Amino acid sequence: MTSQVSIDLRPGVPKEGETRAVAAKPRRRRRKDRTGFTAVARAGRRRAAGFLLAVVVLVGASACQAEYKPPFAPIVFAIDENGNIDVSASRDLVTPIGTFTISESVALPRDVPSDRTLMILRHKVAGELKDAWFTLLAAVNLHFSVDGANRLVPQAEENVALLEVTGPATGVVAEATDDDSGDRFESEQVEVLPEVPEDTDPSATPDDGGPSGGPGEPGIEVTPETLSCDDSGCAGTVTVESTGTGTLRVTSTEIIGPDADAFSVDAGCEAELPPGGQCTLSVGYVPLDSGEAAVATLVIHQNLSGPANEVNLEGSAGTTPPGPEPGIAVTPETVFCTSSACQPVTVESTGDDPLAVTSVEIVGSDAAAFSYTSDCEGASLPTGARCVVTPEYTPQGGTEATATLVIHHNLAGPATEVTLSAS
Repeated sequence: MTSQVSIDLRPGVPKEGETRAVAAKPRRRRRKDRTGFTAVARAGRRRAAGFLLAVVVLVGASACQAEYKPPFAPIVFAIDENGNIDVSASRDLVTPIGTFTISESVALPRDVPSDRTLMILRHKVAGELKDAWFTLLAAVNLHFSVDGANRLVPQAEENVALLEVTGPATGVVAEATDDDSGDRFESEQVEVLPEVPEDTDPSATPDDGGPSGGPGEPGIEVTPETLSCDDSGCAGTVTVESTGTGTLRVTSTEIIGPDADAFSVDAGCEAELPPGGQCTLSVGYVPLDSGEAAVATLVIHQNLSGPANEVNLEGSAGTTPPGPEPGIAVTPETVFCTSSACQPVTVESTGDDPLAVTSVEIVGSDAAAFSYTSDCEGASLPTGARCVVTPEYTPQGGTEATATLVIHHNLAGPATEVTLSAS
């Protein structure tokens, strides 16, 4: 099961298939909701002029979207099925922080400035409870009306409101009020979402600094589309440029994909950019232990309508360091023999892996004149260990003889040879 969130301040007839959350007319009743929090409706409630926040939670949709339109500066943001938030239009009044799992949300710091309000809407996304965080750039009191079971979760911070929708509901209406006589945050369960009075229409946001002098539309250009990286780093940085007539706000960046852990990104662009402004993002890369190439996507969330911006990240295959290998040292390279004795041959293991001497043999035209004794054949020598091969010479009627002592082992490449010379 997924959910859809829609926040809209505009009055009028809902679109087909859309549920419109509207502000309630003043009520004169006080009752307790199921959670034990005071549900209040007061006659003559003083409403902050032109400020009405309507949040509609639609359960069972295939995606999760949100529209939020504060007065004179409508804000539209979307929450996809993964909990990512994309914002369109101006966010001069509200800044989405992100959508998190409950464990992530609980661990996040909530040191909200005293002149702001942190609103957390807890609801199910794809069958999983998640928290959508929003910062209201004002310290406001909020009254929630929900057409389903709900509760306000007490928070230690006085400017943090956590509203949990605990049962099926089509929407939530959150009203900002300057009434300080009751609790700062209140909720109530209603059968039908209240209607927005016609006289509370905050009007639309002017385009490009229109008649009312509001901000223009933000724009963005991200370069490059693909960033290549290797074990020495990435080929440059990612540049984000504000190309519209309004302020571009980069709210967050993240790296997703099968090899996301191989990449990292700094927070150099999580800022507001005026028209023509730029910022850069530095991406780091550490090759995978497997030595394979890596791919991921850098996602840049901002306040434009539509999806976030993406940059393809490509990391080259790393150089696999050589593994431990055996090594060998044989001395001397030439053995001189007489009829009475030959020099012994010493074999030493010099590698990181054990040296295995598999066999020893004597070859050459005068091989029959030579023999040997050895403690090397079949031996496995750890690093630094030695064994000895002792050649023997028996004259065969000639005055001189030569042959080759061959030592076979587990090193790559040819066997090791020692020249035998007798006179």
